[in-house]
Amino acid sequence: MSMFSSFLSWLRGEPPEEDPDVQEAFVLRLRTMVQTVDPSIHFDASDQAFVSETGTRAYVGNHWDRYRLAPEEEREGVLIDTARIIVSFGGDVPDTPQTWAETAPCVLPRLRPRHMYEVVALRSRLRESTPSEGPMATLRPLRGDLHVELAYDLPTAIQNLRPDKLREWGVDLDTAYSRALQNLADITPAGAFEAITDGLYTIEVGDCYDSSRMLLVERVRALPLRGRPLALPANRDTLVITGEDDDSGVERLLQIAVQAMDQPRLDTVAPLVLTDEGWRAWLPPRQHRLHAEWRELELRDRGTAYSAVREALLALQEADIEPAVAIASFGALLHDGVPMSCTVLERAPVWLPRTELVLLVVEDRESLLVTRDRLLSELEGQVVPLEGVFPAYDAVDTALTVELVDRLLPHALEVSD
Repeated sequence: MSMFSSFLSWLRGEPPEEDPDVQEAFVLRLRTMVQTVDPSIHFDASDQAFVSETGTRAYVGNHWDRYRLAPEEEREGVLIDTARIIVSFGGDVPDTPQTWAETAPCVLPRLRPRHMYEVVALRSRLRESTPSEGPMATLRPLRGDLHVELAYDLPTAIQNLRPDKLREWGVDLDTAYSRALQNLADITPAGAFEAITDGLYTIEVGDCYDSSRMLLVERVRALPLRGRPLALPANRDTLVITGEDDDSGVERLLQIAVQAMDQPRLDTVAPLVLTDEGWRAWLPPRQHRLHAEWRELELRDRGTAYSAVREALLALQEADIEPAVAIASFGALLHDGVPMSCTVLERAPVWLPRTELVLLVVEDRESLLVTRDRLLSELEGQVVPLEGVFPAYDAVDTALTVELVDRLLPHALEVSD
């Protein structure tokens, strides 16, 4: 039974057992197997990645998720297959097409969080004296952090289609994107969407592009749903769709989103709704009984992106590659019974994530909670949006004074218990 089939078993009422294994033991066995076959491949513990002589890096995290979620009887096979994959990537990068005519038949879209590429680019600056210039992937925004990436689907690997390649070939993004969607439609069997329960659909082709199939909007619109299509592309192998007006379907989708947080290669736990203009971010209305729960998941998605990028930026500061500056964390709290994004401002200069609320901490004064909009109005001209950073940050250089707190005091908000 495949990993996603196990996941579907949970959806149908058979939750998987907790896995008792420890990741360190898995890594130790994997290192032994890989280095027995190819001693030139070494393990970078700081990055949790196997590194070949050519500089190719194979990160352990996703392989560990695949192993721990596999049925007990399949784990040895997963371990051997993982070692084989790492050894095979230890050589040269597989040949890639050299022209658009060669590339077009094998280009496909896949959904990926943009922050993942930001982190990889930042980490590369720790390893390389002269990091590669320009973006490493061709990305098209879908919603917030979630983007559509164009990739080569080669016999032995999936590789990013870099923007500089498209420019070299004289191919615009719309042309490449349209061809990728056509290719995806061609490899998606008719009737591939199947009902899990009444009003809840999924797809399991099993080729790493299942979540991308939400982009086949005509097929999605053809599903017998109650209301506009609501999709959860949790990871590349998990796409679940229900109707926006299907109360039980929306509740089941929430349960799936929570469970998906323990699945490998998580992309998002925030659903999208299909409108006349395409896929858009979705939250139920404030009065909906599940509004707070969905809001928490939406904030979790944003927090994951901010946390990963912040960690990579701080590593650059520690290595003296970037100048030291405080980087505030993205958090959440309850205000008026609703989860809201929040950050803490206690010293400057600082980079502030884009949140709805800001908690000011000034020496000898009580902490003060205000909206970001109110803070910006008081600091007009002293807050600068940072260029070239994702997710978005604002640079605050002004000192935090008692006078500033006094001006904001009439606008202070209360935090719910």
